[in-house]
Amino acid sequence: MSDYTKIRLMKTAFCDIFMLEVIDVSVKQEALLTLDSLPETATWDDAIYALYVKQKVMRGLQDARDGKTVSHEDAMKRVLGNAR
Repeated sequence: MSDYTKIRLMKTAFCDIFMLEVIDVSVKQEALLTLDSLPETATWDDAIYALYVKQKVMRGLQDARDGKTVSHEDAMKRVLGNAR
Protein backbone atom coordinates (compact mmCIF):
# COMPACT_ATOMS: atom_id res chain seq x y z
CA MET A 1 0.00 0.00 0.00
CA SER A 2 1.25 3.45 -0.86
CA ASP A 3 1.76 6.22 1.69
CA TYR A 4 -1.33 7.89 0.25
CA THR A 5 -3.64 4.90 0.72
CA LYS A 6 -6.32 6.18 3.01
CA ILE A 7 -9.53 4.98 4.56
CA ARG A 8 -12.65 6.73 3.29
CA LEU A 9 -14.90 7.57 6.17
CA MET A 10 -18.68 7.60 6.39
CA LYS A 11 -20.45 9.94 8.78
CA THR A 12 -21.50 8.34 12.08
CA ALA A 13 -22.82 9.60 15.39
CA PHE A 14 -19.42 9.23 17.09
CA CYS A 15 -16.88 11.70 15.70
CA ASP A 16 -18.47 11.32 12.22
CA ILE A 17 -16.00 8.52 11.52
CA PHE A 18 -16.65 5.01 10.23
CA MET A 19 -14.36 3.02 7.96
CA LEU A 20 -16.07 2.51 4.60
CA GLU A 21 -13.54 1.50 1.98
CA VAL A 22 -9.87 1.78 1.10
CA ILE A 23 -9.11 4.20 -1.70
CA ASP A 24 -5.99 5.98 -2.93
CA VAL A 25 -6.21 9.73 -2.33
CA SER A 26 -3.84 12.49 -1.32
CA VAL A 27 -3.79 13.94 2.18
CA LYS A 28 -5.45 17.08 0.84
CA GLN A 29 -8.24 15.06 -0.77
CA GLU A 30 -8.73 13.04 2.41
CA ALA A 31 -8.94 16.23 4.49
CA LEU A 32 -11.53 17.64 2.10
CA LEU A 33 -13.58 14.41 2.30
CA THR A 34 -13.47 14.63 6.09
CA LEU A 35 -14.53 18.28 6.12
CA ASP A 36 -17.30 17.60 3.58
CA SER A 37 -18.75 14.99 5.95
CA LEU A 38 -19.33 17.63 8.65
CA PRO A 39 -22.73 19.28 8.96
CA GLU A 40 -23.17 22.83 7.71
CA THR A 41 -23.46 23.95 11.33
CA ALA A 42 -19.98 22.64 12.23
CA THR A 43 -17.68 25.01 14.09
CA TRP A 44 -13.95 25.56 13.60
CA ASP A 45 -13.42 23.38 16.66
CA ASP A 46 -15.50 20.60 15.07
CA ALA A 47 -13.45 20.78 11.87
CA ILE A 48 -10.09 20.76 13.67
CA TYR A 49 -11.19 17.90 15.93
CA ALA A 50 -12.44 15.82 12.98
CA LEU A 51 -9.10 16.25 11.17
CA TYR A 52 -7.16 15.46 14.35
CA VAL A 53 -9.13 12.26 15.01
CA LYS A 54 -8.85 11.24 11.35
CA GLN A 55 -5.06 11.64 11.44
CA LYS A 56 -4.78 9.61 14.65
CA VAL A 57 -6.96 6.81 13.23
CA MET A 58 -4.91 6.75 10.02
CA ARG A 59 -1.65 6.59 11.99
CA GLY A 60 -3.01 3.76 14.13
CA LEU A 61 -4.12 1.79 11.07
CA GLN A 62 -0.69 2.23 9.48
CA ASP A 63 0.98 1.09 12.70
CA ALA A 64 -1.25 -2.00 12.69
CA ARG A 65 -0.30 -2.76 9.07
CA ASP A 66 3.37 -2.36 10.05
CA GLY A 67 2.97 -4.79 12.94
CA LYS A 68 3.46 -2.10 15.58
CA THR A 69 0.79 -3.49 17.90
CA VAL A 70 0.56 -5.05 21.35
CA SER A 71 -1.78 -7.74 22.58
CA HIS A 72 -4.77 -6.85 24.73
CA GLU A 73 -3.11 -8.62 27.65
CA ASP A 74 0.09 -6.58 27.30
CA ALA A 75 -1.90 -3.36 26.96
CA MET A 76 -3.80 -4.12 30.16
CA LYS A 77 -0.52 -4.79 31.97
CA ARG A 78 0.80 -1.41 30.80
CA VAL A 79 -2.34 0.37 31.96
CA LEU A 80 -2.94 -1.47 35.20
CA GLY A 81 0.57 -2.55 36.06
CA ASN A 82 0.52 -5.35 38.61
CA ALA A 83 -2.87 -4.31 40.02
CA ARG A 84 -4.55 -7.38 38.53
